[in-house]
Amino acid sequence: MVGSFTDVGATCIEFCNFRRDLLAYIAEADAQMVIEDMFKRKEENPDFYFDFDIGEEAQLTRLFLADAECRRNYAYYGDVMSFDATYSTNRYKLVFVPFTGVDNHKRCITFGAGLIAKEDVESYEWLVMKFKTAMEYTPRCTTTNQDPALKIVVPHIMPTTRHRFCMWHIMTKVGEKVGVALLHNADFKKELNNTVWDDTLTIDEFERKWTTLMKDYNLEEHQWFAQLYEARASWIPAYFNDIPMGGLLRTTSRSESENNYFGKFTNHHCSLVEFMAQYNSVIGEQRQRQSKLNAENEGSYPETKTHLSIEKHAARVYTHVLQVMKTKGYETIPQKYIVSRWTRDACAQPLYDVPWAKRTKIPKANETTKVANQLWNEFYNCMGLVNGWPDKMDQMLATLQQLKKDLENERQQTQEGANNESVFERLVGSSKPNDIQIKPPKVAKNKGIGKRLKSNREKAATNNQKKRERTCNICDLPGHNSRTCPDKLA
Repeated sequence: MVGSFTDVGATCIEFCNFRRDLLAYIAEADAQMVIEDMFKRKEENPDFYFDFDIGEEAQLTRLFLADAECRRNYAYYGDVMSFDATYSTNRYKLVFVPFTGVDNHKRCITFGAGLIAKEDVESYEWLVMKFKTAMEYTPRCTTTNQDPALKIVVPHIMPTTRHRFCMWHIMTKVGEKVGVALLHNADFKKELNNTVWDDTLTIDEFERKWTTLMKDYNLEEHQWFAQLYEARASWIPAYFNDIPMGGLLRTTSRSESENNYFGKFTNHHCSLVEFMAQYNSVIGEQRQRQSKLNAENEGSYPETKTHLSIEKHAARVYTHVLQVMKTKGYETIPQKYIVSRWTRDACAQPLYDVPWAKRTKIPKANETTKVANQLWNEFYNCMGLVNGWPDKMDQMLATLQQLKKDLENERQQTQEGANNESVFERLVGSSKPNDIQIKPPKVAKNKGIGKRLKSNREKAATNNQKKRERTCNICDLPGHNSRTCPDKLA
């Protein structure tokens, strides 16, 4: 827009200095400013939900939030979800836990998110309870990893929700559990995958195939496989055939994908104020993509591969991403087989009757936001029109410079001053509080912080490397190095 990088008007050093001044402005008010901004958003929209908890020394320890759009999306697509913790998103090492679902375009969508200082039963109970309170009902099924705390929390707080373990996390452990021989046995791996991952198997068929597999490879007494079989109702697809999800959310890969995406915008140096700003940006981009896909579906239909009427009907009913089955004998898809969550008008057909959605309507953007958007739009339009037209560029520049001068004079007269503090206030969303009642969190210590836990196979490989005695780079003999090698000295 401005011509090149050199014309931006600020250097990298100036951006770094601005962040330094911003952090100094936030200082000990980091948590207080975030919570005050939450209260402000709640005032603007009663359907914005949040809650927080503080420790003995008034330090923020837990936070959950779900705005009105998150709650509406949950009403449409909240039949299944997954959630998984991610780390290194903020300077206090609070664990970030977003709740993730799938929309009618098979895209990831966020239902809400939390920050917790500990990954213990108490913290997860608090977080899941706040999620349940915000949404007013629990999903049919939720997928998590085999975290010991979640094994206790999910059945306790969401007793009507089926708790499914991530199949990927389980299957990645097979290599270190079965030994070297079976690890490299192609037939064993093929039979195991056909038994575990097959969505078409019934419960009886799975159990017969599992029993045969264990017998054929002498694994009947294997403790780990015995534990997996006992927990089969918590991860094998055959036990979830009553939930029509087309194979989605068998793993936490959706959550991990979202966590990775959030991680691109955050880092372990972020203050809470910066983290929340980045979180809101990611959610905004996610919704922009969803709106774009909705618009594309409203304005066009996918090209059909056949002349069958049933395919044309599917193209009118479903979103672009879904596959079309060729079926003889039907002109249209029977209504009883159409799952509304995959249709074009899924957002107009909530899956559940949610009381809060009837109480209030989501307010539209306030007048200030509307005018600001219009100003940016007009500015970009003008820049596009004058680009390459020197006389008009000079005229526009002179007009803006005069306008800037007039605005600065008015600010000085009202004694507001166009200083950094006013910029920080607009960026943060609240002024710096005089009285700090909520202190920033202590730096947390969780299992995902620091060094990654290694598997037994990795530990063995590391130990073998340590046992190998160092040798000289010249003569390949132990006891000396290349500097004191006898061959080199000779």
